[in-house]
Amino acid sequence: MFEFLKRKQQVNITAINILWKGKMHSMEGIKLDKSSFELKIPFQNIPDDVLPMIFKAQQPKPVKILSISVPTPFKITSVSPALPANVMPNNKIEFKLGINAPQFKYNGPMNIEFKSVNEDMVHIELTKVIYKVNGEEKEMPDAAGILDVIKNQIFMQSAQLRRILDVGVKINSVSISEPFKLVGTDPKVPVVVESKESMMMSFYILAPGFDYAGPMVINITSSSD
Repeated sequence: MFEFLKRKQQVNITAINILWKGKMHSMEGIKLDKSSFELKIPFQNIPDDVLPMIFKAQQPKPVKILSISVPTPFKITSVSPALPANVMPNNKIEFKLGINAPQFKYNGPMNIEFKSVNEDMVHIELTKVIYKVNGEEKEMPDAAGILDVIKNQIFMQSAQLRRILDVGVKINSVSISEPFKLVGTDPKVPVVVESKESMMMSFYILAPGFDYAGPMVINITSSSD
């Protein structure tokens, strides 16, 4: 599935998460010592009750894939077949993605998001993203921004844990401020911050069904063993 092309510092992808219409499927992660790799993702357009599969359309009707994206620090360099691509009912397309890995030591998940056309979007303006660790607020200025996401769609917010927590600290639980809902984290909690250099955590968040402008607060309870 993976074809490695160029030498680089080690990157530990803890999980590969595929996002589509508010659903998420997780694939096993991989360790890289190359700067780029290829990944094959099958998209199968058949009814949900026919067969378990990696990726399914929600209804047995034609689906047009408009875009496939990954968040930084990863970058898609090629997609085959080219987009947009139509997936007819009871058919499958295997997408081949060329991806550049980070040029620095990385330890965390990678997300791949598929988007279709004519989707009901909401506009989210995050004026600030605050990580509240045991009640103490730690703002991440570079995490604020503007998002246009599908209504009630899962989106991801990532944090470099070494910026807010010390090595050896145990994260016991995570919650998020309304109107957002926390779906899960990667790695899952409870988890101990073990790496001295890099430890990324991804927060999978359900977007609201309406436009929103304001802060987002991610609450973390932790302890030192």
